[in-house]
Amino acid sequence: MTAWSFESLRLYRVELCHSTANIASCLVAQYAGFAAEGTKRGEGRHADDWHDMHLRWPPRARLHNDV
Repeated sequence: MTAWSFESLRLYRVELCHSTANIASCLVAQYAGFAAEGTKRGEGRHADDWHDMHLRWPPRARLHNDV
């Protein structure tokens, strides 16, 4: 899907964000090949409060012009 996004949609960057409290999302992101890039503190508003969010990118295709 990431390769298609770059090739067909001509996107410059593809990233994934998920709550650090959501372990299942963490595992899905890792399984899909997204590497951790950083943590965005207090980024996401959820029903229970503000959450920190993991920022992830696909290691083999970070930006459209990466080699």
